[in-house]
Amino acid sequence: MLLAACDSPSSQPAAAVDPAAISDTIRTVVKAFVDGWSKISCENQDAVLRFYDLSDPGFIDDNETSVVLFPGDSLPRTIKAFACQESESATLDSLLVRVLAPDVATASWTYHTTYRSTAGASRSVRGTVLQVFKRSPAPWRFPVAMSTHVPISPPCSGITGRCC
Repeated sequence: MLLAACDSPSSQPAAAVDPAAISDTIRTVVKAFVDGWSKISCENQDAVLRFYDLSDPGFIDDNETSVVLFPGDSLPRTIKAFACQESESATLDSLLVRVLAPDVATASWTYHTTYRSTAGASRSVRGTVLQVFKRSPAPWRFPVAMSTHVPISPPCSGITGRCC
């Protein structure tokens, strides 16, 4: 009697995954995303939109006046409206990436930014962002993200110790 067996593809070990390489890739993606905000215009928002997975839940923004959910399919309109009214120059302050699986990672980061309206007014904020990234099969994109930010207060007076 001759018995033969073959491993099915699902029982074979997955290809080795290098978490450090995935982490480096996510860091590069986040830096390009942050830089992209200074490159968008009323005519073109691709520098930012290319990172979103527009088919999924979207983005939650917790700002000084409200908490807003932007469903994925509404982001192009929302970002265009922003770009037609304001410009932004953002700086990434810190970044922590966690690789959860070969195709899933999170990025937690802090930033500070200055918004300038088309009328010339400006405001500065600092904030935090949590993004969940997935790779399927295209480049890494984030279907879900949350940000929170607060205005940057003027510095305190060294003489009186009071803040403006």
